[in-house]
Amino acid sequence: MPVDDIVSAYEFLSEQFPEGRNIENPDHAPIDADPGIRPTWWWPGWIPFMENGGGDYLCIDMDPAPGGTLGQVVAYYHDETFRIRRAGNIGHLFARIADGLESGTYILNLDSHMIVERY
Repeated sequence: MPVDDIVSAYEFLSEQFPEGRNIENPDHAPIDADPGIRPTWWWPGWIPFMENGGGDYLCIDMDPAPGGTLGQVVAYYHDETFRIRRAGNIGHLFARIADGLESGTYILNLDSHMIVERY
């Protein structure tokens, strides 16, 4: 994501979900989070850096929950009630993507400019 898009996404999510709450639906189901990830709708310590174009992001976690790792990669889904740890840090994520591209597990979709799983 370009830096301007990172800033815009971060500001939007932080305004929409102050203190991690879904203000449009405060009674929304609780979040199921992997260990070390805050079980909250959104967290100010999450910095989005990759997107799928549909409102979902991979975020660098700069304020992990107890048991988490500073810099872990968290998957934020805009319409799901779970948060997943995708990698221990951004370097691990990029290494996994590079391995997937080399092995053919992942391909670069030239139309969307996204890395996707080969089917």
